[in-house]
Amino acid sequence: MKKINRLIGKIVYSTALKVAEKEVNSVCNFRFYQETLDSQTEALRKYHDKRILDWLYAQGYVNESNDKIIELGLQRIKSTFASITFLAIVSWLMGDIIVGLLFELTYIPIRIYAGGYHASSKRKCEFLSYGSLLLCMILIFYVTLKVEIMHVLLLLSGGIILLQSPIESPNKRLNSVEKKIYRRKSIMYLVIVVFVYVLMIGMNKMLYTRTVMYSICLVAVGLIQMETIKAKMKRIHM
Repeated sequence: MKKINRLIGKIVYSTALKVAEKEVNSVCNFRFYQETLDSQTEALRKYHDKRILDWLYAQGYVNESNDKIIELGLQRIKSTFASITFLAIVSWLMGDIIVGLLFELTYIPIRIYAGGYHASSKRKCEFLSYGSLLLCMILIFYVTLKVEIMHVLLLLSGGIILLQSPIESPNKRLNSVEKKIYRRKSIMYLVIVVFVYVLMIGMNKMLYTRTVMYSICLVAVGLIQMETIKAKMKRIHM
């Protein structure tokens, strides 16, 4: 039993560490709140569950030198799982679970490198996150758009991402090297997602086409919101 606990502990620790590393080596997490990074998580830069944390302490994987890093990773795993589960359930109830999973797969990679709006609190973040996801699902399943309109929305949203990304959070400033890397990655993932959009059009899968289109639109809306806030803050401090 002790060996099994050690093995599970090693898997949980390694996963949390990798997730925390990804968190600090991207513009932001993929929802609407960004924690302030402390000295431990800042140390991860290249260019929570209390019970699990206590258990990892007992297994010898966590100590005072890395507990904040692992806690960040556990929090991100938990929020990511909750978000995917929410979308899977909602899309399943609406008729097609693939829509929810496809939305996350096309939204997350662009969002974490392009950046976007961040709420002032976790509670507001949860409200905006789940509210925006629910709204997107309603639009995808119940609002039919002409193909020409979807093309225009995709082009506009893609253009905004190309022009504005990456937008940093006040709680997570980027240096010049990071900005170049994250811009390149956000564009790379945008190209991949657009390819998926074209593929869905070619296969005449209009439900999935709308899914991909709205995922890109949501990223663009977040960028516009953050840019508006930054402009307003500049006017205040002038």
